[in-house]
Amino acid sequence: MLQALSRLVAGLGIICTALCVDAGELASLELETNGLVYDSLHNLIYATVPGSVPKVGNHVVALDPETLEVVDLVYVGSDPNVLDLSDSGQTLYVGLGGSPHFVRIDTTTLDVTDIISLGVTEQGLPRFAQRMQVQPGTENIVAVVRTGSLAIYDNGVARPATVPNSSTGPNKIAFSDDPSRLYGFDSFLSSHLFFRLTVSSSGVAINSSTQGLLSGSVEIVYGGGRVYSTLGTVIDPEGLTVLGTLPERGPTIPDPEAGKIHILNRVVSPIWLFTCDPLSFEITESTEYPYFGRPHAFARWGDSGVAFATDEWVVSLRTSQVWNDLHVPAATLTPLRGAIVSGGVSELSASDDQRIVVRPGPVFTTQQSPISLEVTAVSPSTSEEHMAFTIESHATSASIRQSVYLFDFVAQSYVLKDERQCATTDAKIKIEVWDDAARFIDSSGFVKARVDYRANGPVFSYPWQTRIDLARWTFIDN
Repeated sequence: MLQALSRLVAGLGIICTALCVDAGELASLELETNGLVYDSLHNLIYATVPGSVPKVGNHVVALDPETLEVVDLVYVGSDPNVLDLSDSGQTLYVGLGGSPHFVRIDTTTLDVTDIISLGVTEQGLPRFAQRMQVQPGTENIVAVVRTGSLAIYDNGVARPATVPNSSTGPNKIAFSDDPSRLYGFDSFLSSHLFFRLTVSSSGVAINSSTQGLLSGSVEIVYGGGRVYSTLGTVIDPEGLTVLGTLPERGPTIPDPEAGKIHILNRVVSPIWLFTCDPLSFEITESTEYPYFGRPHAFARWGDSGVAFATDEWVVSLRTSQVWNDLHVPAATLTPLRGAIVSGGVSELSASDDQRIVVRPGPVFTTQQSPISLEVTAVSPSTSEEHMAFTIESHATSASIRQSVYLFDFVAQSYVLKDERQCATTDAKIKIEVWDDAARFIDSSGFVKARVDYRANGPVFSYPWQTRIDLARWTFIDN
């Protein structure tokens, strides 16, 4: 942790803390919530606050995703829990845990426009909203898992055809890309049936039910033609086959456009954000964050953010790990000091164990590093807001210090961005630059970095070497 800033949200008694951490930027808000969703139209995170929370209980709060400051709030009723947003971002639906209703909110004004009754079951018990999903491409059609059944509501009115779930039936749901196809899962009974459901003007009906695809008390999410469970199982919901199992468990966000799957590990402390390849399911990147409790809600925001909620906190992260990556490998390599033993700039283009090997050269002052390498590339744009520089390397001795500098074209000087002890096996270091990335890109898109190596302890085998497998810049592919 490099920096911390705390502030009291005026009149609400909520502590919001912003942190700069090695893995990016983090903001945290000490607030109990039941769910959250991101609104890209207004660049806000909406979170439901239970009635037990003083002052802001029974409200939906609108949060700035970068700072988690409370921008606005709206009273919605008793114990708001589940929520979902229309694709356009104009309509927010919120279920209530303390009243047999759900509400519709106009996100432009943040006003409740409708309070919709869920009625009672055949046994006369009040129906409560347990899950909800807005039909893709619509504002007024929402699938609601309510006490005893699954129903489709159209402008606040339940369509007649429903699917019972009091003994067996779907209690977890996810729409596909096709508005007429809804997937469901029975996470309560041992049968653990997976459902394909058809949504029509009459309501909803079971198309098929299949055992053996998913198991456990899990949530499901759809993305890119697949259904993912929080236990890591990935299935083809139309082919009704298991495609594989992700290496980690927890709330999951598939990002087909970026070719990534993000998992927030909720089992262990600290919290880890894992990113997996959607083809091999192997972990491609992982980052450790401070522990705020067990996450129960997870959302992407903007082009570089994720947010999650635990029992007592809302946490927002800015990280290049979730970017739609545009990788630019080093185009030139210049040894300022030291001698290249083998390899060249082409060895730096991928993490493939094809390395450039460098040995120390002579120095003329104690301030100089015996190995100093300069690498350059060309950015796709001169107006990038964020960028990252990644280097993967190791040294033949544990007593070697690595220093990474980026060139600031405004100040016309190198700026130290990372310094650490070199590992003796390949270690990948990513340096993220937020908001002021333009300083490190010249008017023609030129970027450059310098990497220095020097001994800071006893080295028993001379000459020692550094071996670099990867050097590249990463930008957001818009």
